[in-house]
Amino acid sequence: MAALVLAVAVAPALAAQEVAGRLLREDGVTPASGVLVRVVRASDGRTVTTVTTSATGEYRAAVGVDSVRLFALRVGMRPVELGALRLRTGERRELAGVLASEVFELPAVRSRARDRCGPREGPEARLAASAFEQARTALELVRAAGGDTTRRARVRTVRTRWSAGEERVLEVRRREVETGRLELAFTPADTLYDSGFVRQARDGTTTYRAPGLDFFIHPRFLEEHCIVLVGSPDGDETRVGIGYRPSRTRRGVVQVEGVLWLQRAGAELERVEFAYAGLPGLETSVRPGGWLEFVALASDRWALVRWEIRMPRVGEALVLSRRRSDDVLFREITEVATTAGEVLEITGATGLDFSAAAIDSVDADGALVLHADHPPPSAAPCEATDGQALLHGRVEILRSGDWAPGTGVLSWRRPHDAADRGEVPLAGDGRFRMCGVPTGLPIRIALRTGDGGVAVLMVRVPRERTVGRLVLRFSAEE
Repeated sequence: MAALVLAVAVAPALAAQEVAGRLLREDGVTPASGVLVRVVRASDGRTVTTVTTSATGEYRAAVGVDSVRLFALRVGMRPVELGALRLRTGERRELAGVLASEVFELPAVRSRARDRCGPREGPEARLAASAFEQARTALELVRAAGGDTTRRARVRTVRTRWSAGEERVLEVRRREVETGRLELAFTPADTLYDSGFVRQARDGTTTYRAPGLDFFIHPRFLEEHCIVLVGSPDGDETRVGIGYRPSRTRRGVVQVEGVLWLQRAGAELERVEFAYAGLPGLETSVRPGGWLEFVALASDRWALVRWEIRMPRVGEALVLSRRRSDDVLFREITEVATTAGEVLEITGATGLDFSAAAIDSVDADGALVLHADHPPPSAAPCEATDGQALLHGRVEILRSGDWAPGTGVLSWRRPHDAADRGEVPLAGDGRFRMCGVPTGLPIRIALRTGDGGVAVLMVRVPRERTVGRLVLRFSAEE
């Protein structure tokens, strides 16, 4: 009992230890917003906590150990160590810094995923570990932004049931909601590591679990998986994959393997793919697994914007014979189910942060409703090209309490481009059309108005769409 009382008395004092500060970019003036500050134990490098800097570059971290090291992490940059501290019980320390910008560069990779784990030491292993640190930083920033209640998101989910051969759709259920917390409910990471990704209930039903953000962030990921850099199967040298697979098989436990895909420019995490390892051969015939897709927003935040999980459903059939002893019980795929989701829009305190440029919506009955807003006519219509879309819509500006057609110029570029790739003036009614906008990739849309105002957002038109629609509203009032 004395030990219990002592633990309860000491714990609040340890938790009261705190490190706070303000980080600036390399110019020594601009606040370094959206930076992940990781606090690790000095003794073993284990993460104590992570926090994200605010719009003013400030951070505050509660620390429950006395000796720590702090690192500033930004996607596309090498980590910066802020310092090492020894804290007395209940002590609060200030630790500020100016962040030098040392760009993290990913080489082109042409090798395919390996069947076996490679070496854990050497230049190749160190490069893979550094690339994974970039991916993990993005995942932690996504997790941190998920609890931000200042943003609103419009999210669509689609549940589809297919026949066993996938030649026929049995059922489609669509739902569209608006939420103030962009967080998905995943199975806790410790449960996945301990009991696996597939659970068989007593009634015969099977549950397939998807790996969430915490699964890849968890310390056990690198302890129980091997990673290696891989090239894109289609030869696309603009991205690099981090292939992962379990270091060892576990009898009766289904694990996952797959690839984390990063854009070489900026080392930005684009997509995480997973497949189930250790399933019976029947289930693997329909390629169960899934993927998660991410976007870096213009507001120095990150978001999970698309996802899908694919699951087989298995039934049993008894084939009778003349002699009961010769009866055979067959297992067979009865149907395939997919659950997909897509973030259509994210709106922050200053306006629209992200759009999927959807041209339809879902009503209360789950039916798709097409919008009637057509692109303005043009003497030079867009030519149909694989991987490109027509993006059209309108801009509205709030002045004196009323929404009026916007004026100015819209331009777009990839996040790490040095110059704009396209530019169009707004029509008199605020409408616009842009040809040749790439699909499946994040692009940065900027509006420059005649009075010097600027509005920026990220747009990602899915690969399966050839037309995207965007309504951009922002306020010109103080």
